[in-house]
Amino acid sequence: MTFQRHHGLAILLDKLPIRTQLKKPIVVPESKPLLADAIALECCSYEALPNASTPSRDATISNVMRYLHADTLIFYAPTTPEGQRDPNKKTLRELQVEEAEPVVKWLTTVLWPGTKIEYSTTTEI
Repeated sequence: MTFQRHHGLAILLDKLPIRTQLKKPIVVPESKPLLADAIALECCSYEALPNASTPSRDATISNVMRYLHADTLIFYAPTTPEGQRDPNKKTLRELQVEEAEPVVKWLTTVLWPGTKIEYSTTTEI
């Protein structure tokens, strides 16, 4: 495993960046080198296992929980395409945003005034 700097740290396997299921390169902010190391370590463990499968939901949750002491993560469902939406119901993403926005507003105005919370699109994760 090696790292490449391009607007962050990209983890390379056989000189190619590792990618998400959506084929987007995984790029970690340069300010998070330990996270990049953890991802690289995780990828090495799969490389060593024949026919390794995607981690279970519980394993994924457990891994994400390790970073909550330093980072807060909000995962939103992908946007539902117009043709697949029920006009009489809110999408899962709309429901998630509805719940998260008051918390984000409170965090940036009460707990950490002036803090900017940045979002990534779902295709970058």
